[in-house]
Amino acid sequence: MIGLTGPGGVGKTTLVLQHIKKNLNPAETLYVTAEDFYFADNRMIDLAGDFVKRGGKYLFIDEIHKYKDWAKELKLIYDYHPELNVVFTGSSVLDIKKGASDLSRRALMYNMQGLSFREYLQLFH
Repeated sequence: MIGLTGPGGVGKTTLVLQHIKKNLNPAETLYVTAEDFYFADNRMIDLAGDFVKRGGKYLFIDEIHKYKDWAKELKLIYDYHPELNVVFTGSSVLDIKKGASDLSRRALMYNMQGLSFREYLQLFH
């Protein structure tokens, strides 16, 4: 399980979508955003279970911090479906850090930083 954190607009979603497009089989991959209305009536653990039953191998969950009890459900997904590769992203640093402490043995966490003004100038001017 991999977690990507960082401020909004830093490129987490773009990185994930580019990785899926360039490296993964679409039949084995599912990308969802936790902001989706689907999660108003459905649980993430149930989605993961159905996805695995259909041959799913890679689950990407964007904006995870917008889902209630996300850390608890990610733990359950990890425990019930160890064969499933899960990547999640989140912008809310306080919520992610709190939840990540619960996932410390299960998830590798990466923090994406934005460019400094000097780095921006070096890249684009």
